[in-house]
Amino acid sequence: MTLPTERDLCTQLGLSRTIVREALRILESEGLIVTRTGRNGGSAVVRPDATTIKRSVSIFIRDQRLHFTAVLEMRWAIEPASARFAAIHRDEDDIKAMEKTHLRLEQASKAGDIPGYIRANLVDSQVDSLIKINCLCGG
Repeated sequence: MTLPTERDLCTQLGLSRTIVREALRILESEGLIVTRTGRNGGSAVVRPDATTIKRSVSIFIRDQRLHFTAVLEMRWAIEPASARFAAIHRDEDDIKAMEKTHLRLEQASKAGDIPGYIRANLVDSQVDSLIKINCLCGG
């Protein structure tokens, strides 16, 4: 999605060009937009990668002072529907990523490696979340 020009953003938002430029610079540094200069330049929204999503969610949780149990309850509430949607729209790469995560969980479980299991469940399960996000974004 292409954003309006800086001039149009200033008019629409009632902000100075300096403020709009700084905001666009921050969005670009966060990996949320790309900006091209020149005649056909401008800013466009990009699909966030895993690092961007993780950072944004972490900042949101911290800034909202959410309790970990509230985050888990929210995840438990939406997980079944998003898993169904992802299953319907998955591809071979998604299956490979899930198999890799499952293997790590299984190995950690058999070895009695609790920290490894937690790490695999929390970190590698982000693959599952990214598959769902990719499906929702039409990827």
